[in-house]
Amino acid sequence: MMEIKPIPIALLILLALMAVILFLVFRLSRQYVLPLIKNRKSYRRFDLWLFRGELIAWVLFLTFTAYRVFIVSPYMSLFIIGLILLSGRTLWKDFLPGLLFRFENHANIGDSMRYGSSSCTIERIGPRNLHLRSKEGETIILPYSHIGEAVLSKSVQRSKLYQFTYVVRFENEDPTTDAAQLEKYLIECPWSIPSKLPKISFIGNGKYEITSFATDEHAAGKQQLYVEGRVRTMVDISSPD
Repeated sequence: MMEIKPIPIALLILLALMAVILFLVFRLSRQYVLPLIKNRKSYRRFDLWLFRGELIAWVLFLTFTAYRVFIVSPYMSLFIIGLILLSGRTLWKDFLPGLLFRFENHANIGDSMRYGSSSCTIERIGPRNLHLRSKEGETIILPYSHIGEAVLSKSVQRSKLYQFTYVVRFENEDPTTDAAQLEKYLIECPWSIPSKLPKISFIGNGKYEITSFATDEHAAGKQQLYVEGRVRTMVDISSPD
């Protein structure tokens, strides 16, 4: 017969105490240590690593908690985990992608983002969604589960832009149409710089020379692979079987 053992009070007190200590350490760091950093770049870097440290600490704490509870009462721990996962399906759908988005530092407040037909600015990075402000003054709340529908463009200084040139082959009949299609791909590319339009030149034999801009050499390589991939996909679709 299945026996569900109660969780000892002493273990619950220990786990609660550890949780309180973790909460206070990171809460006080944000409230009192972070404001002491005046340099904006250093502030962002410390804030990022503070978030990463907090995330790792809580993951380790939850893993330790699950392990200790499982040893004492396996059935009870499985029941609690299952209840949390089932009751919070909507929460996890946005919360977990949000953790990854923030952990990898994909964006900062003030960065530009295109969502649908709107050009927006990030006003707040929340735990479950992004708060955007469109040029028309509208507030858009974008859940992290829909982040793939938006195109992020990191704000950079002009002096730090990386200019590069590459050649792609796009063998359609109309160079004007091809150039417009290539420009569309570049605008949609997450590694492009919206404020710096690329230069596209037809050099013959279905080849186009693209002079474009990116934040660095790594982003330039990503941009080139993205455009070449879109061109290959277009050619495959338009080619007869």
